[in-house]
Amino acid sequence: MDNNNFNPVLVLTQKLSAYPPEKRNHLINVIFPGILMDFHKMLMKSAEGKEVSEEYRLDDGSMSILLSGIKEKGIARITSADIMKA
Repeated sequence: MDNNNFNPVLVLTQKLSAYPPEKRNHLINVIFPGILMDFHKMLMKSAEGKEVSEEYRLDDGSMSILLSGIKEKGIARITSADIMKA
């Protein structure tokens, strides 16, 4: 996959296909935006060219969301996204 066109929301949404629609919609519309905004802030504060990874655990302990990214030329870019069930 071309990392310039990497879409973390699409990747995370596809990995949620086994979840009931109500939980999936809550994650996509409520949880993911906050996590992505937090990670973007973290990337923007990081050193230029340094890869950064972070794990976000949901309060209910049901899963962790793993994100990696890099800041290049002042632009934050998420390079990988994954979900791990507890």
